[in-house]
Amino acid sequence: MTRAVGGLKTKQTWGGYTLVELVAVLAILAILTLMVMPLAQTGWRAKNEADLRVALWQIRDAIDMYSAAKKSAQPNVLDNAAFYPQDLTELTKGVLYAPPGGSATTIYPLRRIPRDPFADPALSPEKTWRLRSYTSPANNPQAGGEVFDVRSSSSETALDGSRYEDW
Repeated sequence: MTRAVGGLKTKQTWGGYTLVELVAVLAILAILTLMVMPLAQTGWRAKNEADLRVALWQIRDAIDMYSAAKKSAQPNVLDNAAFYPQDLTELTKGVLYAPPGGSATTIYPLRRIPRDPFADPALSPEKTWRLRSYTSPANNPQAGGEVFDVRSSSSETALDGSRYEDW
């Protein structure tokens, strides 16, 4: 289509993209997305692994703090199992701490129980962990009357090839 502008004839063109160009662009975007997805999944897994390491450290430190406080308040007790909490919720309820020569006070080893990032999100935080009692061996951890240690409830493999439940 031509039209005259100021006495000159010009060709009028319509702007826009053809269907082939649009399909090509969409195909390129799809390929780029598929290339980025594994990286995003690895990043998400690495973040959850870091969260798991922090949560394990927090709970284990709180168990040690709880045990030390119980030992300070009951120095003559010979049963070592008596120095550990019966469940993880005891770590948030507080324990009496009696330092030598000082006044007794209640300490709270944890504000809240962290959750296992690889466990079922429908479970409460204290139910996401596998517990080990004081009397169970390290190579065959079993729950018991007291909580001596915790481990992940996930049997998945970590990015470094180890299993989360072995951390």
